[in-house]
Amino acid sequence: MNIAFVGNFERHKGSEIFKKTVKQLKNNHKWYVLGVIKDPGFMLQGIEKYLSAAHRFQFGKLGDMLRKYEIDLVLLFNMLPESFSLTFFETIDAEIPFIAFKVGFPPTAFKDYPYFIDLKDTDKISEIIGKLDEEKLKKAKEMIIKYKLENFEAMVKKIEKKYEVVDRVLS
Repeated sequence: MNIAFVGNFERHKGSEIFKKTVKQLKNNHKWYVLGVIKDPGFMLQGIEKYLSAAHRFQFGKLGDMLRKYEIDLVLLFNMLPESFSLTFFETIDAEIPFIAFKVGFPPTAFKDYPYFIDLKDTDKISEIIGKLDEEKLKKAKEMIIKYKLENFEAMVKKIEKKYEVVDRVLS
């Protein structure tokens, strides 16, 4: 399975949890980090031999990168509540199953999704990944597609509004 950590690779975004998961599961999967890594030498220390790739992505282009690397599962490990998550919406738009924490906007928006986990259950991530098979990934993808179809128009409007704000801030 091709598994990607998506987002800024920092402690509060779950980098240490990702590193622990990679060390537990090692070469059973292909591992990717797609996001900003401020100090790659330090931040990726101990897992670099297991990584297939580590790349920055441009907002609005995450889906292209997920498809390029044929990612089967995205890990959204932000531990702080966000009122809106661009990486969540781009993952949904790409129709890729994910594991994320029950914090902030995503679990309130997508209530029935089975792979939102409690922060206190980080030790179970490797077990959850180990139990994911093609059938479970297919069911998760079907849920994502259904959610996307039911919420797409509103989702696009929110994303466009956020990108407008991001563009203004960065310009």
